[in-house]
Amino acid sequence: MTDQSDKNKPAQHAITDDVYLYTTRNPGPPVSFTYEVECCKFNRLKFTMDFQGSQNFELEGGGLLIDKLVAPFKRTMVGKLLLQDTSKGANLKNTYSWSLEDPDPAAVEQVLSEDKRKIGNELSRAKKLNFGDDSATINEIEKRCKANKVKFLDPDFPPTDSSLYAKDKSNEPVHDGKPVTWRRPTEFMSGSFDVFQGGIEPNDIRQGSLADCWFLCALSSLAEFPQLVMNLFEEQSKESSEAGVYKLRLCKNGQWQTVTVDDFFPCFPGAGPSYSRGHGNELWVLLLEKAYSKLHGAYAQIKMGWAYEAMIDLTGAPYMTIRFEDEDVQKTIKNGELWRNLVHWDQEGFIMSASTPGEDVFTESGEKPEKNGVGLVAGHAYTMLAAKQTMAGIRLCQLRNPWGGFEWQGDWSDTSDLWTDEIKEELDVVLAEDDGTFWMCFNDLLKHFFSINVCMADSSNNNNINWTEKRRKICFTFGADGNISTPMYIFSNKTTSKAYMSLHQEDQRCENALPYLDIGVSVLQILPDYTYKLMGSSGNSAERQNQTDVTLPPGQFLVVPTTTGCKFSQGLLGGNEGDAPKLFTKQNELTVQGEKALNEVFKRLDADLDGVLNKQELNAFMQMTEGCAMQDEVFDWIMQTFDSFEGGLTADGFRQCYMYMWEASGRDEETIWRDLIYMGYDRHLRLLFARTCILAIHSEGDFELHPQPFDADAYEEAMELPIKAFGKCAEYADGKAKLYTRKAGYSGVSFAVENNSSEPLEFTLDCSESKNVMSHRGTLVAVQIIPPKETKVMHHLMPKNAFVAWSWSYKASMSWIDSEE
Repeated sequence: MTDQSDKNKPAQHAITDDVYLYTTRNPGPPVSFTYEVECCKFNRLKFTMDFQGSQNFELEGGGLLIDKLVAPFKRTMVGKLLLQDTSKGANLKNTYSWSLEDPDPAAVEQVLSEDKRKIGNELSRAKKLNFGDDSATINEIEKRCKANKVKFLDPDFPPTDSSLYAKDKSNEPVHDGKPVTWRRPTEFMSGSFDVFQGGIEPNDIRQGSLADCWFLCALSSLAEFPQLVMNLFEEQSKESSEAGVYKLRLCKNGQWQTVTVDDFFPCFPGAGPSYSRGHGNELWVLLLEKAYSKLHGAYAQIKMGWAYEAMIDLTGAPYMTIRFEDEDVQKTIKNGELWRNLVHWDQEGFIMSASTPGEDVFTESGEKPEKNGVGLVAGHAYTMLAAKQTMAGIRLCQLRNPWGGFEWQGDWSDTSDLWTDEIKEELDVVLAEDDGTFWMCFNDLLKHFFSINVCMADSSNNNNINWTEKRRKICFTFGADGNISTPMYIFSNKTTSKAYMSLHQEDQRCENALPYLDIGVSVLQILPDYTYKLMGSSGNSAERQNQTDVTLPPGQFLVVPTTTGCKFSQGLLGGNEGDAPKLFTKQNELTVQGEKALNEVFKRLDADLDGVLNKQELNAFMQMTEGCAMQDEVFDWIMQTFDSFEGGLTADGFRQCYMYMWEASGRDEETIWRDLIYMGYDRHLRLLFARTCILAIHSEGDFELHPQPFDADAYEEAMELPIKAFGKCAEYADGKAKLYTRKAGYSGVSFAVENNSSEPLEFTLDCSESKNVMSHRGTLVAVQIIPPKETKVMHHLMPKNAFVAWSWSYKASMSWIDSEE
């Protein structure tokens, strides 16, 4: 890896919007100045630089005039000025001029056509070389490349439109009409390049035409702590690879995953990257954006999002998102708790960001972004660098725009008269205009921003928290009787400690992902009389992840993953039945839907999250589908025959083995359908009766986690107790009946009724006037008989369509039932 000091980085000067001149002073001998120009628009740039009047300098190649045509989205060296005689004095003068020109349409089309032809040939060779093995190490791939005199090309995420764009119902990529090709760094970078050059800095990140500011903001925040960025790259991938193969680790869907990528990147024809790019000739930003896109299925899948979700994926750490409009947050603002927390989180070294309201319409259109009148960009994520209070009580926040520039222009901005030398010295502040970093007071932050996101990663030496982390795969199963079952866990600790417990499901933005279940997690203490005391609960919400934090004394506690069954009971996908999907293409290969189903089965079987199936896990599949146990000799043969790694079958190996067994048994497609139905699928490949999630636990102290069989009574308590403990209470009949309403997250609300009388109660809760909601009961009108001194859940509601606004309302009625009747 190249090791350069920061002072050797070129000085950047903005010639105009999205056009930059870079000047690098080389100490020599001889002393020289290298000039580079980058046009970050889809235009050619005609650039002239005149050094007439300079003394004792001359351009490399002679003369004092530079006249160059610079390709779009490519950093191009335009000239090098050399000191002629070190014994004489020197004087340097220069002027420059520029003009933008449209790219040549014919030339663009020719480049696109030629690149597509070359990439098509490379892709054909790559498929024959079987680069896609999950277990292949970088050394193995590089050795295979060298033997075949090729560079690595990832057939699972190929440099084609399928990796760029979202897919239609026919699984065909929907092109956005913009000219994009794929190029390797050797084709768009001048000189040598590396994964990292000159250290890792937030300013290294440059956003392109992909609307993934939320991801790049998270990455920019992470870059404040360079080691956290380095941790995302396997050791061999921290230096450039001649074969163009890199392995990264990201925590997607609650599970750490290794992602293999090649070094083809989306580029403008004949030019540089069209999406993100780094500073100079470094690849780390490009590689992370590509790996993240691969996990989601395409670059288009990572448009628009929340910075805190990307931060979870980059760190795997506990998180908080604080929306200022929330009623509970408003209370913490008024009593000062939120500010005290911000200062504490800053001192702990936690990673924070803040988001402005509105929509980012700039990134893809290329038009100048709309500001809100004070320099901030709408629908944008900013890194929060500091929260400090002066001795005079002034509360100030420091933020950074990942774009650089577009800064806050109000009180306490870079040019504000409020800054005195005394305050600058007290806070150790150095102000620099238009570098993307700025200060503002806390009240202005609350006024102009929508939310703050906090990632509690172990990020610096100042951080006193060293998380103990454990992750387990759980599976919700919906039985024929309509009941939910799931594994539970005993959490055992010897010292009082705070723990964050979260449940993660597949990100809905991932290609072909199923709609969210409403998920949650509750923590119960088992009392001596075998009843339960609630210690903490997230409630159930239809979100990517749901989390609760709880401080637990020494002891044993039951951790219960929960879902209400709304989506299970009414079908996960909905829509028209249509024709059953085909499992095979005309070439007798598995279709995308069929392969996805087998991949999901593999992931569900991999209970220990090690990425392979051991004998015990394969045996569970055999018992379910064949009704017999796996013999040792059969397992040994499978390990020797199919793709395996460290004593287990990889995802590729599982598909290979399954298809081999299917062919050996007569190629009857009904055999596959039988197995898929056993695993919870229907004939339309909808996963109706099972769903895999990841339970992640981070604790400040050591703990043990032991699996427990499903307990229906504990599950019922885990659903009911939180509604009573955290819900709002409405009393009926002088308190003899109480209706509890608990809103969980932003996509769930639950109702429970408590009967405090000595007579049975018939309670009706009518939510039929709610908008865009569904109930776990399958109907929005619930009628329940509630015995004396008992509590029953009436409704769990969640949005029916996650992309449409939802609201809930209810009408309640009740009557007592004469116990003598």
